[in-house]
Amino acid sequence: MSEEREKSILENEVAHLKSRVDKHDDEIQKIKEDVNDQKANQVETKVYISQILTMVEEIKTQIALLRDRSDTSREKGSNQWIGFLQSFLFLLLGALFSYILTMLGK
Repeated sequence: MSEEREKSILENEVAHLKSRVDKHDDEIQKIKEDVNDQKANQVETKVYISQILTMVEEIKTQIALLRDRSDTSREKGSNQWIGFLQSFLFLLLGALFSYILTMLGK
């Protein structure tokens, strides 16, 4: 009878351990899915940042061209446009950093 009892105890222990292993396997699978989602989000963020940086470079080029024009023409209107574009660039960079920080916070 004691052998049967020991066998029963061992079978219960094995069943308990199997259920714990299954539970851990499920948790590992969920973690793998979360990591894959994070990788996908990171790739999307890199694409967005690349696009934004390209736009910033184009704006910088346009500002430099306008600055050159204003140096030669000295028109007041041109100087106002440069100020406007500089302000726009500053706001664009602020929006970019805000977006990046919100994406990293997810």
